[in-house]
This record gives sequence, C-alpha cells and structure tokens, in this order.
Amino acid sequence: MKWVCMILAALLLTGCSEPESFETMSDHYVEETRPQAQETSFWLPQGAALMTSTTETGAQLYECEGFTAWTQVFASGDLDATLEAVTGQDPGRIQRICRKSSQGQRSECAWACAGETGDQVARTLVVDDGYYHYTLTVMAPAENAGDLALTWQDMFQSFRLGEKIAQK
Repeated sequence: MKWVCMILAALLLTGCSEPESFETMSDHYVEETRPQAQETSFWLPQGAALMTSTTETGAQLYECEGFTAWTQVFASGDLDATLEAVTGQDPGRIQRICRKSSQGQRSECAWACAGETGDQVARTLVVDDGYYHYTLTVMAPAENAGDLALTWQDMFQSFRLGEKIAQK
C-alpha cells in the first residue's frame, strides 16, 4: 500500500513542471533597420582647426595647440573591436572606466604609445547609444600631456550626441 501511494504521488507531481516555450519561426528574414548616426559636438579650445573634412575611415581630425583630436563613428556591438581600431592596442590590456549617461554607455581609457616624434599619451571616449559607437580621441607628446589634462577633461565632459555645444 505504501508503494502504491508513492507511485501515485510521483505521477501527480510530474505535471508540475513549467511548459516549454518555443521561438517563433518565419520563412521571411526581416533585417533590422539601423537609424542614421547622430551628429556629435564637443568644445574645442581656441585656435583649433579642422585638418580635413573626413578621412577614408570616416574620422574628422582637428589640430589643436599642442595636441591632435579626432572623432570617429563605428557600428555598435563590439566595444573591444572599436577600442582596438581607435587605440591600436589590445583591448584586454587597456583599463576602462564605464558609466551610464542619458545618451548611452560611456567608456573612457588612456594609453601611451611610441610615435614618430617620441612617446605619445592618448585618451579616448566611446559613447554607445545601442546603434553606434561615437569616439573622441586626443593625443599629445608625453611631455605635454600633463599640461593638457584640464583641456581634455573639458572636451570629454562637453561631448554630446545630437546637440550643439556653445563654444567658450
């Protein structure tokens, strides 16, 4: 009798599982449409000049007093690939600071590298709006980078998507 009760209880408990859910399939592939990339704006120091309207990689270069700045837009999805393209460094070796903002995920990093004229120090900001990675990068000779820290901080804090920034 004991065995009968146990078998009956086991049979009753088998119906208590969650029903399986299935993915809906279709014969038609619908490609997600990506919106247009937003325009970026940021504060530039007095005397900064646009070197060229756009390079073959889509970068806009600015020559500033003592440093170079550039912006680029990449497809969103792989932050490591974007950082590698911008920095030329292995993304696993770069320390990042990430935070949320009203415009998306913001990631910042700094690195040093050898340049044609000596050691260089650079800093990059990546803003991810879910569709694109918008980047702002600044680079200067290592001996000048400390003097430029506040200028770079102003530029990075003013970086916006889709809004115009009033110049100081």
